[in-house]
Order: sequence, then C-alpha cells, then structure tokens
Amino acid sequence: PYTKVEESFGVQAVHDLLYHGPFQLERFDHLEFPGVVPRTFLGPIAIACISSPVVVILKMAGASKFWSLLLARAMLAVLVWQPLRSLRREVKLLYGECAAICLAGLFCSQFHLLFY
Repeated sequence: PYTKVEESFGVQAVHDLLYHGPFQLERFDHLEFPGVVPRTFLGPIAIACISSPVVVILKMAGASKFWSLLLARAMLAVLVWQPLRSLRREVKLLYGECAAICLAGLFCSQFHLLFY
C-alpha cells in the first residue's frame, strides 16, 4: 500500500526480509511475482538491516506494519540524503554557492527522488 509501481519491488523485498527473515526465501513475494526486469536485493537488505532493531520493538508493541513501512522509508531517506548532501558540499567547494543551489534545486525538482 501507498507505493508507486517503481518502488513496490523494493518495499516488498524489505517487508519479506523483516517479516520472514533472510532464510525463508520460499516465502518471498518476488519468487511468485518476479517482474520483467532483474533487480538486486542490496538496497532492501541494507534498509532491512538498519530498520530491523526498531521493527522488532514495533512487532512486540503490536504496531501495524504501516509503521514499519514508514520506518523503512525514513531509513531510505537518510541513506539518500547523506550522499546528496556530501555531493552538494563538494560542488559548492569546486564551483561555488550558485552551482550548489542549482544542484539542490535540480534534486528537489525530481519527484522520483522521493520514492527511491
């Protein structure tokens, strides 16, 4: 729920890793619905690893899986924001403040950034 088509594989992979564990591959959704484009699990594995301690607490508290989805998206936001921040800082050093502002504007205008 609440996902774009392009991000649904990653979200489902994070869900499967968090709720089925890495050793129950037969229960993973992508085996039944592999899609037409080969995909990697590296991103979902990283997000699941970072999110898993808090997801365990959410499970024990009886929280909805929706909160796990929000947590995974927050972790993804941090993982995307930090390198973009570093890139902007380097562009500022090399090309000046105006170029860095233009780069940030370009990033902010790309709606796909919000989903990846």
